[in-house]
Amino acid sequence: VWKLYKDSKSARKFGRAITITSSGDQEVSKGMAIKYQGVTVGEVTLVIPNFNKGGIEITARILPEYVDKIAVANSHFWLAEPEIGLNGIKNVSALLSKHINVDPGKGERNTKFELSKGPVQPEGKIFQLQSETRGSVSEGTPILFRELEIGSVIDVQLGEFADRIISTIQIEPDYAYLIRANTVFWNVSGVDVSIGLSGANIKAGTVDSLLRGGITFSTPPTNELQPVASEDQSFYLYPQAEDEWKSWRTAIPRP
Repeated sequence: VWKLYKDSKSARKFGRAITITSSGDQEVSKGMAIKYQGVTVGEVTLVIPNFNKGGIEITARILPEYVDKIAVANSHFWLAEPEIGLNGIKNVSALLSKHINVDPGKGERNTKFELSKGPVQPEGKIFQLQSETRGSVSEGTPILFRELEIGSVIDVQLGEFADRIISTIQIEPDYAYLIRANTVFWNVSGVDVSIGLSGANIKAGTVDSLLRGGITFSTPPTNELQPVASEDQSFYLYPQAEDEWKSWRTAIPRP
């Protein structure tokens, strides 16, 4: 299908049309801007359902001055979302008006892309967490170490025999050494309320853990520090921590 313009000037001004496919769980609308570093480089011109493959198909226009940088192989598109955390709100502009972000690619001309769930992440080390139920764990749930975010959950699936939930996590390369063969993981999501004789005891995590959920971990002290966990090693994800775990202060030297 080719677009017919009324004259050559209109054609040059239009830029180039591209197609972005999405799973449909991200809200995209006609007129939404496409931005790079806060600068508008294009806009969404049409959003239609894809009845054959499911999801939606997005047609967008890349402005002519940016075509050679954006409409090329490996350009990465994702829907900008505000991040609300302990230190305030990041990406405030996404609260005011939703838009699509893009990281320019390199290579040959291309007009077909996929809408990702977030920006390109550095390749980290992959581990598996097994739990009896999913709870509040979902894609994007942060992995915390002493309340510092060092990774995230990238996939949640039912186990092969339907007897457990398998959560795949990715740890940033600089912090992968913290995960040892005997490391213990537990969920710190939400607010823990227990009722005793003296009334309600409320224990809350950081603002991030309340809003997005969170998984944290610690390594028990031993006479000899256990080796770094191997790629794809599987750990059990406990629903909550025992009091002893929170007191562990095992020294783990940076390699």
